[in-house]
Amino acid sequence: MIRRLRETGGTSALATLHLMARHMDAVLPHAEPILVDVRRGETHRMPEGAKPDQIEQWLPGEAAAFQAIWSTAA
Repeated sequence: MIRRLRETGGTSALATLHLMARHMDAVLPHAEPILVDVRRGETHRMPEGAKPDQIEQWLPGEAAAFQAIWSTAA
C-alpha cells in the first residue's frame, strides 16, 4: 500500500493522518482524523487497508531521509 501511495504522491497525507490518528483520542476522543487540502479542495482520510504497524516501521526511514535531504541543503 505504501508503494502505491508513493506513486500517487499520497505518502505525506498518509504520514500526517497516521500521526493524527495516533494522538486523536487525546485531542478529540472517538473522532476520525481528516486532512483537508484547501488549495486543491480535497479531503484525505486514512485508507481502508492501512496497517498501522507497517506505517510505524516506514515512518522512521522517511524521517531520516527528510533530515538527510534538508541537512545537506543547509
